[in-house]
Amino acid sequence: MKKIAKRQFREKIKKAIIEHKIFVTTILIVLLLGVITIFVSYAYYQVREKTEIVGSTVEEIPDIEVRILVEDRDATGAAIKGKYIKYPYIPQAGYKYNQDLSYCTNGSKFTLNDDYTVTVETTGTELCMLYFDSTANLDITLNVKLQNVDGDGNGIVGSYSDITYDELPAVGYKLNQSSSSCTNNATLTYNRDENRLVILSPGKTVCTAYMDALDVDVALATYLETGLNTGQYGSKVTEIPSDMYYTLDTRSTCEGTGSTVSLENQKIVIKAATRTKCVAYLNISEGPVVASANLAADNKVLSLTSSNSSKPITTWYYSTDDGETYTESKENTINGDFSDKVSVYGTDDTGKTSAVIELDPDNNYYYVEGFNKTGETTEREITREGYYYLQAWGASESAKKNFGGYASGYVYLKNNDKIYTTVGAMPSGDSIVAINGNDAAHQVLIAGGKASSYALTEARAGSHPSGNLALDSSYYLSNATTYLGTDTFTSPSSLAEEGHVGDGYVKISYVGPELP
Repeated sequence: MKKIAKRQFREKIKKAIIEHKIFVTTILIVLLLGVITIFVSYAYYQVREKTEIVGSTVEEIPDIEVRILVEDRDATGAAIKGKYIKYPYIPQAGYKYNQDLSYCTNGSKFTLNDDYTVTVETTGTELCMLYFDSTANLDITLNVKLQNVDGDGNGIVGSYSDITYDELPAVGYKLNQSSSSCTNNATLTYNRDENRLVILSPGKTVCTAYMDALDVDVALATYLETGLNTGQYGSKVTEIPSDMYYTLDTRSTCEGTGSTVSLENQKIVIKAATRTKCVAYLNISEGPVVASANLAADNKVLSLTSSNSSKPITTWYYSTDDGETYTESKENTINGDFSDKVSVYGTDDTGKTSAVIELDPDNNYYYVEGFNKTGETTEREITREGYYYLQAWGASESAKKNFGGYASGYVYLKNNDKIYTTVGAMPSGDSIVAINGNDAAHQVLIAGGKASSYALTEARAGSHPSGNLALDSSYYLSNATTYLGTDTFTSPSSLAEEGHVGDGYVKISYVGPELP
């Protein structure tokens, strides 16, 4: 009976396999692939054991994982010390193995091989962490040699000095292609417009750039317009006032083929390949002017203001890397981390650019503003305590040769103090500066048109023009000066003038916590 039952059972199994052969075949394939998958998975870690991979014997094979961690870099390529990120493979350039930080969690011995593989000696499960420190851009090493020049500015043949890349002069040098070289078939070129050396390399390389002095001698003479629309220019200057906006007159020119002169961010830019002599005439015009840039005490908030006498700044640009890159903002108040040096400029709605204003943590407030709009009074609230330099020029009645006078002085102002400026109009209006009140009793500076000039000092407090002074002695001016319209003094454009010609002008400048 048992034999009959067994035979009947085998017949039923055989019949079932034949009837469901596709399903059974699928099950066998799945089981086979499962075994192969286990083998391939462990083969990836190069684990070689003689024990067969069947059922419960899998756990006898070591489970090894090696993680590569490299030092992170910021946007400039510089290493972020102490911060490491996962990397897909062992780096072959740009990083240095950190043996002191690297370890295996269970103490297994490991070796970093010359062919950029890792050997781990273990008999069980292990996790190894390999750390690599960034060498920043040292996978490409650049040596720069600058040709020395003699007393006449001519290059000395065969004489060079080593410099760092950030010391590369912006003008006056060219790449000596025949002397310069790179290893590993890399190429080295010089982009004159951007003043940078460009290296194209298939891998690690060491390049040496020889920069030869050009036969260039650039002479520049700059002349500023004496007043708005006067068409007259004063003596040569070396600095462009930051409280006015200038445009380059069409008479500006350079000698020599290919030499050009232009104005960028209120700075004169000359491009020349040979000796040249340039002259720049700058006209007073309407455009954006930065009045103030103020960093909060914690360097987290940057407050910006455009000048009332200029076109409003609609877009601000600020940099924390010495002007290498700028971030755009439509807001006058910007939150961020401004612990590094800050550079700022602005553009108006026509795209004109202001001068670049530079701040740093030791001198993180800038304020220089000129006022030229006549017939109205402007109010400014003080946001940084310290000394301010007040200057005023009276309007002139030029037809009668009755030129405007001048008055100036230093005053210490506290936060929330207010300055009121009134600019005199032709023919003979007075330009006035008042503090904490827009009336005669609060006036500290008067630059006369027809009348005499006045500065509030301790000696002259009793003869205040209002006869009823409302300010205490803390607002008396120091180092004050007053001039008549027949005297010679400094113009708003920092030129010498004998009496002020045209409408009046007022200028307020922040000096610092102490007098210079």
